[in-house]
Amino acid sequence: MDNGKLSFKELAILALKEANRPMIASELWEFVLNNNLHYQLDSFDIQTKTFFGKTPEDSFKSQFASSKRPECVAVVPNTKPQQYILKEQFKHNSISKQSALPTNIKKSAFHERDLHPVLAYFLKHSDYFKSYPKTIFHEESSKGQKGEDKWLYPDMVAVNFEYANYQKNNVLPFIEKFDISPIKIFSFELKKELNTSNYKEYFFQAVSNSSWANEGYLVALYIKQDS
Repeated sequence: MDNGKLSFKELAILALKEANRPMIASELWEFVLNNNLHYQLDSFDIQTKTFFGKTPEDSFKSQFASSKRPECVAVVPNTKPQQYILKEQFKHNSISKQSALPTNIKKSAFHERDLHPVLAYFLKHSDYFKSYPKTIFHEESSKGQKGEDKWLYPDMVAVNFEYANYQKNNVLPFIEKFDISPIKIFSFELKKELNTSNYKEYFFQAVSNSSWANEGYLVALYIKQDS
């Protein structure tokens, strides 16, 4: 930092902190411009309102390339195009925390599937799950009648390879002698909100489509604390 001004790397970190939610690089640059964060760049002239370089957006986006990405920035798994988030914003936090979405967004303004990248990041970095998640596009199934797919397939699945690191200690051959399954499979049914009127349906939906999993979960962003 020079005379209170920011480099593109520092600007990228500041923008992620201010946005407080996963974003792709182009969305984050738009966020920078809309909130005048670029005024803090050492390569921006406030008086003339111009950048010193010809391609400031490209310079900003390059900070998310794997070779330049700051250690505090993480890639959200299972996102195309890739989304980015500060590691500290999700560390030790519940997936249902509302700060994962913009504070001014309405519940009806987003789709349940928009929650998948957030859950995916949580599952990958959670000390309990440490699993690899994947979205299931159950509407593409050709089995059964229309609408039946939601009772057959969960929204997301994840797998944990429990003994992935045991080979280093020669423990894996010992475990194999007991014929213990080396993986644990999780099932997740995602909803925007749980309340008195829908929790029974959603609960039994989660039970119905997770009978094959080692553990099944019903996940919601908003859980109304009513009777």
